[in-house]
Amino acid sequence: MATILEAPPEPSHDELEALIEEARRRARRRRLLIGGGILGTLLLAGLATGLVLGLRGGSSTAVPRGYHVVQAKGTVDHVLVDERRGPEPRLVDIGDGSAHVAHVQQEVWWDAKSGLVRVVGRVGGRIQYDVVGQRCQTAAGSKPFRFCDGPDPFFLARKGFRLPVRAKHSRLAGRGVVRGHHVVWVESLSPTGYSSLRPVPTGDQVALDVRTHEPIAHREVFRLRGHRFFSQEFYSRLPDLPASRVRFVVPDGGAVERGYPPAGQGVFNTDQRPLGETHDVVGRPPLWLGPSFQGHRLRSVKVGSVGQSPEHGPRVDTVPFVLLDYGIVRLREFGRGPFWLRQGPPPGKLLFGYSGVDVNYGGLLISVESSRLGGAPARANALRIARGLRPVP
Repeated sequence: MATILEAPPEPSHDELEALIEEARRRARRRRLLIGGGILGTLLLAGLATGLVLGLRGGSSTAVPRGYHVVQAKGTVDHVLVDERRGPEPRLVDIGDGSAHVAHVQQEVWWDAKSGLVRVVGRVGGRIQYDVVGQRCQTAAGSKPFRFCDGPDPFFLARKGFRLPVRAKHSRLAGRGVVRGHHVVWVESLSPTGYSSLRPVPTGDQVALDVRTHEPIAHREVFRLRGHRFFSQEFYSRLPDLPASRVRFVVPDGGAVERGYPPAGQGVFNTDQRPLGETHDVVGRPPLWLGPSFQGHRLRSVKVGSVGQSPEHGPRVDTVPFVLLDYGIVRLREFGRGPFWLRQGPPPGKLLFGYSGVDVNYGGLLISVESSRLGGAPARANALRIARGLRPVP
């Protein structure tokens, strides 16, 4: 039996809306790609955060305050992960309103001996986050043992995605060709093991190269109102690196152990300020929409800073911001990218991500939070906001 990734029949408008919501839910559950809109909960289902720091070479003098370097202990696995989780992020030109899909990619380095992993997330080729985390723990007890939850694709075999398949744990879901590789799709079953219940397919599938058994792709298959859809990622293995060439930059308070990519909790400090005292907070005058926007007056002005919390100890990598609140829209403005939005979109662009809209405009990175950015008019509303920005006098 062959499986082909073919486009389903075009759904109706109502079906499309339901599909988008389901895809978003699954994308949030599986893995966070980008930060973006903070909306008071900063970390949305494992928001990836991090620091844009060198992994290889360098010296301690180049390490920011609150961090130190750790030499890799073993051979370091290296992979590129291309993600296709609809609806994909889009870049919109502020000038002409044109839009195109922004390619989402993760680059992963994994040192199984130290348990450290580095994940760099890019959207449209621009770095959004760069984080180092710890994926191995030691269980206490009379006989302590070490266990790891390594990143995909390196731990897929341990999760049951391997050949030959194990009865009551996985099944052969078909064959096909993925990116030039002849593959067999292995699907997990639930419940597994010795449960008295009959195992059923989960829709969680991995494509294994028929010759090498290396994972080539991972997808979730789900049906919605008669249509079949996929949320997918593709793996490109890069050459392994010797331990001598790799050093990880780790917070002094410890590499984050929870979530993947490892996500340090965002820690905010804010204070109310007069508008006239915001000019130098982010290195240049902030942008605003005037005394009022669409009949809504500027409610409040705050200045503050945000950093991420390591596993232990105080926050690190703090970045100042200005927050302007019009009620229907809030603008959180940075002169230097915060840990979840390092480079942001290219200058003059809007980035519609999984959890908000970000703008690179006038030398500032701005997270736009608005109740008017949902539904079909989202692009027009975001463009109206972006085109109305001007420096605070």
